Amino acid sequence: MIPSHVHEDPLAFLRPSENTERFLAHLIDLIVITMIQVPLIILLFVQQSLMNIVIASSIATLTFILYFTLLEGIFSTTIGKRALDLKVISLNGMCSPSLRESFLRNTFRLADILVLYLPLFLMKGGRRIGDLLANTAVVSKKFVRIELPPPGSGLRKEVGESIVKALSLRLESLDIKPQGVPRAEIREYVARILGEGEELVDRVAYFISNPSLQLMTLGAEGIAEIYERASELCSGECSEILRNRARIIRALYKKAERRDKIGFSWGRGFKRLSPYFLLSIALFLISSILAYYLKPDWMESLIKEIFGKDVIPSEESPLTLSTVIFLNNLRVVLATLGLAPLIFMPFVTLTVNGFLVGFVLSISSDPAKALLLILPHGVPELSSIFLSTAVGIRVSRYMLDSKKWPRAREAAMESVDLMILSFIVLLYAAFIEGFVTRWISNYPALDIAFSIAEAVIIYLILRSSPSSSRDLTS
Repeated sequence: MIPSHVHEDPLAFLRPSENTERFLAHLIDLIVITMIQVPLIILLFVQQSLMNIVIASSIATLTFILYFTLLEGIFSTTIGKRALDLKVISLNGMCSPSLRESFLRNTFRLADILVLYLPLFLMKGGRRIGDLLANTAVVSKKFVRIELPPPGSGLRKEVGESIVKALSLRLESLDIKPQGVPRAEIREYVARILGEGEELVDRVAYFISNPSLQLMTLGAEGIAEIYERASELCSGECSEILRNRARIIRALYKKAERRDKIGFSWGRGFKRLSPYFLLSIALFLISSILAYYLKPDWMESLIKEIFGKDVIPSEESPLTLSTVIFLNNLRVVLATLGLAPLIFMPFVTLTVNGFLVGFVLSISSDPAKALLLILPHGVPELSSIFLSTAVGIRVSRYMLDSKKWPRAREAAMESVDLMILSFIVLLYAAFIEGFVTRWISNYPALDIAFSIAEAVIIYLILRSSPSSSRDLTS
């Protein structure tokens, strides 16, 4: 008996691409990305400063995510995938993925990398974590063929019979004569289904044995029609499997017609996220308080080692300071979200940031002054971190139960607008740290009032639901 999840999963019992193809495509893409990053590599070799390491690692992460996000979101493929005849499709609408889906798919790629892409071998349909949460799939042009379920498959009898009968009906109107001997096992299987009519058996068996002839004769649409016709000859889950295969084949060749809304609507998403947002704040405060009072010796030596060096030389301009801070914080937020499916990353981000803030205050000669130096940029910066960790905790919570994966997908999709807002807030925080913090910290009342105003404005923005948007063809 075929499980009922077939109706919910378009890739149930279907594997639209092979792992070897995807690995080769990914290898080509990594070579292209490395070539793009050659200037960064040269910079690190020429001047190995801590600032250059921060800049290089941040830009490398951004380049990696943007390369896949933009190419797959706009063209549904990358240079490597194009070379291997692979394409990304959205299973939500059986069409090209939107930029939002592409962003999710490739941000969560960080988690796949950390586990060496093992989900490709474990998940149905050859999907990795990013595919699961964005509801996408990589389809090979080799998938566009008429083939029988493998021997021993529970689908072979009903699905195989439906395909053979649908194909035999179609070949009656085509003048195709075998130019060779069909595969013996295929001919024997077809003969058992069709019975009499040796000529028709040979034609059907020969046609199934030759994928190139199928594509040349019927084209992708004709092959999809065969599967659609076969779906009408069986019932239940078998019918759904065949219909899904037809839809996936059409999606592979369908031009990008989807439209993405450019605009923000984060009010509802934040309302659902608010318990996790509050949990993030609580965990951060607990780790800060622990670090402030415990003052572990190992951490003191580590802090002095890191901050004893000029991460950014004092002669650097405020613009350089803001740029480096933004890139570094953006890398942290992207890594927090991208590694969220592995569960530990949101908690690591919260704990590390909390311990750093608490410990820096504890070893400062004037904790009040140090706090004033943190608040103006710390409020928006930490708000962004709390958003990314809250999203990560919510997504990973649903992923702990395989039955709740659709909710994990929904939570991830809802998070896109919030993450875009998070990036904007990070940019603002970097500007404040570079241009405003040192000046405003000399005026304690103004510093505190400014920080409170920031917190109130960010909260009001998160609770709002902007309605303005425009369409963009992805």
